[in-house]
Amino acid sequence: NEHYLPLLYALALKDDADRVTYFNDRLTMGGISMRSLLIG
Repeated sequence: NEHYLPLLYALALKDDADRVTYFNDRLTMGGISMRSLLIG
């Protein structure tokens, strides 16, 4: 929850022209994820 809610705030500020790009989206040890995204 502490990581998900700030993401919602960032996505709410996104403009329609902004592109969302995912990076660092691999799983480690079968379940640990540090998926990140770039807005812009």
